[in-house]
Order: sequence, then structure tokens, then C-alpha cells
Amino acid sequence: MYEPTQYERLIEKTSRGPLPPKVGHPLFAALLAIALLAKSVLGAEYAGLALLLLLFLYPYYLVQLLMRARMQKHLAFAQKVGVWPSYVPSNMRSWAAVYIGGFFATGVVVLGADKLLVAWVA
Repeated sequence: MYEPTQYERLIEKTSRGPLPPKVGHPLFAALLAIALLAKSVLGAEYAGLALLLLLFLYPYYLVQLLMRARMQKHLAFAQKVGVWPSYVPSNMRSWAAVYIGGFFATGVVVLGADKLLVAWVA
């Protein structure tokens, strides 16, 4: 059981304070565009680091957003009912599965965008 203000601090600590979605998603989209453009213009060796950053960091960012959203939803429900919130996302297997799924989904998006760019440039 947490006090609401204490729980809000726990939300920020647990989700590690990700960027707001209005900023985060466009940044990762720009990273994807820059990486694919660099791959097309300069070659694959120049885009590798940017693509690796995208593949590993974007799913992690999504997990942080999901954790924060779930905890905020629990806080709103607890305040509506009139109890102190108690939920803390502790099932790491579930969050790891979300991360792995996000990793593969990001990989599919990157490969699809690369094929589309290659077809468009050729």
C-alpha cells in the first residue's frame, strides 16, 4: 500500500521517466529514417550502429511507456475507489516478453522500410 504521492514517485522510478510519446516516437522515427538513408547513400557499415540502437532502445522505450501507463491506470482506479494503490509491475517474464516482441516487431518494420526504400530508389 502506497500513498498516492509516494506511488507517483514509484511510477517515475519504475518506468525510469521515459520521454513523452510526442517526442519519443518522432525521435525514433527520425533515427530510422536517418539510418535507412545512410544505408542507401553511404553503405550498410555506416548505418549499422544507428539500426542497432533503434532495435534495442525502441522496444525498451515502449516497455517503459507501457509500465508507466499501467501504473497510472492503477493509480486512477485506486483513487476512484478510495484505496491506496498497491500494484508494482514485478513479473519480469511478462515485461521481457513484451520487450522481445517489440524487438522483433521493430526488426520487421526496419526490414520492411528498407525493402520499400530500396524498391523506391531503384
